[in-house]
Amino acid sequence: MSSCSGPPPPPAPPAPALPAGVTSSSSLYLKGSSAYPLFKLQQNGNKSEIGSDCPLGHTETKDVTEEEFIKDISKLIASREGDFSLSSNQDEECKDTLLVVVLPLKKPILQNGPMCGIVALAEALQILKKGAHIDPKIILDEAITRGYSKQGEMFSIVEMQTLAEKFGNCQQSSVIDSKAMQVHCLHELINNILMGRPALIPYDADYNHSPALRKGHAAHWAVIHGLANRISSSKLGQLAENPEFKVLMSSPELTIVTPVLQCLDEDLVEMLITDSLHVIAHQGKSFRIGMWKYKDLIESNQNLKEMAPKILDNPSEYIFGDIVHGLCSKILLLK
Repeated sequence: MSSCSGPPPPPAPPAPALPAGVTSSSSLYLKGSSAYPLFKLQQNGNKSEIGSDCPLGHTETKDVTEEEFIKDISKLIASREGDFSLSSNQDEECKDTLLVVVLPLKKPILQNGPMCGIVALAEALQILKKGAHIDPKIILDEAITRGYSKQGEMFSIVEMQTLAEKFGNCQQSSVIDSKAMQVHCLHELINNILMGRPALIPYDADYNHSPALRKGHAAHWAVIHGLANRISSSKLGQLAENPEFKVLMSSPELTIVTPVLQCLDEDLVEMLITDSLHVIAHQGKSFRIGMWKYKDLIESNQNLKEMAPKILDNPSEYIFGDIVHGLCSKILLLK
């Protein structure tokens, strides 16, 4: 695989004045922080490039077998074991098995430049289409043609939905508000995963790419493609015999399943909704899968309220998107 890296970004200047028509209280937010380096666009004839040797839209992929995927999930679970401890109001005899419902990502994509949203969409469509590869460059070209983006940045959830409809035939996809309908949002997200459908979520990325609260200054995109929580042993036995699921791994401590048919199991949904619910997600700055507390991710999603100073310092290099349909408190469910 080739490697592309532009020059290191300069130190962040004091926040400049907002562009005309944009206020600091807007739901729009922009990328840019020391955790998310920006790449200057350069012109080479008719070809736009990022940095000195990285063509616009360049990405890298990695093939992951089912065995490797299961191994990665198992390692994540082992590293987060304490996060799944039983609460005082749970019966240990009934809540003694950790269940992971996951949609395997067989070809994770590594981005170059501010293409996190484009890459997340390409990965989500790959999952939705059962492994079919969609080149992020094709999505990027369409975003540029439509005036949504200049170098991969995506600042509107509605524009992202439009791209999903074009490339994934996702006419039934929906945007949900994680703040106005918290319980309803969670039910919809879990049902989407159980039916084999991923979700796209913007959030604030920390230095290790996990959710953070940085007011949107490190805004990033991820694709949610799994859930993890404890369920009852009796329910687990039902799942093992349910043709709607394929069991990828089974042990007394951990069971990993993937939906193969559309599952509408309200009992399972209710069991998964506890404070220890985690999501399995991927973002384009690493090939590694992430596992985050749902609560932390949603709090991060809801704090995207300011533009990053580095973006504001270079407003001509970005398309700010639709402020009304920004990304704060928004999640896109692909269907």
